[in-house]
Amino acid sequence: MTLYPFLIGSGGFNSVVATGGTISDVTIDGKLWRRHTFASQGGNQFVITSTGSLGYVDVIMWGGGGGGGAGTGRAGGGGAYVRNSNLSINVETLNISVGGGGRYGGGNGDGGTGGLGINISGTNYGFGGIGGAAGYNGASASGGGGGGASLILRGTTILVAAGAGGGGGGTERGNEGGYGGGSNQDGQSSYGYQGIAGAQNPSSNGGNGSPPQGGDFSAGGGGAGGLYGGSAGTQPYYDFSPTGGGGGGTNLAPTVINGTTGGSAGNSSDPLNGGNYGSGGPAGNSGQQGIVYIQYPLQQL
Repeated sequence: MTLYPFLIGSGGFNSVVATGGTISDVTIDGKLWRRHTFASQGGNQFVITSTGSLGYVDVIMWGGGGGGGAGTGRAGGGGAYVRNSNLSINVETLNISVGGGGRYGGGNGDGGTGGLGINISGTNYGFGGIGGAAGYNGASASGGGGGGASLILRGTTILVAAGAGGGGGGTERGNEGGYGGGSNQDGQSSYGYQGIAGAQNPSSNGGNGSPPQGGDFSAGGGGAGGLYGGSAGTQPYYDFSPTGGGGGGTNLAPTVINGTTGGSAGNSSDPLNGGNYGSGGPAGNSGQQGIVYIQYPLQQL
């Protein structure tokens, strides 16, 4: 399909002109729109060279899912669906973070890595926390990593945030760990303390699980990235005991549907999601990455 830079209607309508992501033209309610799809995890850019007649864009996105805990650990939490259908823009370059899924927790000493956020001038935004690493003695199980948040930033100011899901807690000898919290939700408590949702955290990055404390101890899930990141689930500090899941990251948008604790992303039935983006990983599996869509009309609505 030919991509036109702008259309001028009878009323002198001019569309937004921008680059970034994978560009396609789609019909929505009988009108032609341009859609920019950002599906590469980590940092991206949306470059606006004209704000057009409207001066705003429509944003739809999902945060990343948390990784599952090791062994018979619990699943990571699901990322949020958020939408801002009236995001004001300038002639500018916006930073885009596509939240990565948290990695699953492994065995001894192998906490799941957190999902990607975005690095701007050496500072991280929206990264998921590392799952707690289990002790090296015995058959202990590590926590899954927290998911990375999907974000739109003007410079370093977050304009839209889809919080991610927390990592699932590890378990041992049949004692199941806690589920990772869905976006904006606490992780599930087990014998270890659960991670707290991101409203308690001044950073956009999820908290890292505590390092091995020695002995045969399993470990909790990492916290998720968001507008504010969730904290990690903690270890119980004694043997044979499961651990708490990581807390979910928080959101910033007029429309928010949170992911579920230890489960699916928010609004996962939306055709733009495909039933996959932002879902938490089951035990021993990584969470799924998020996705970001930015779209605007090419003709008068």
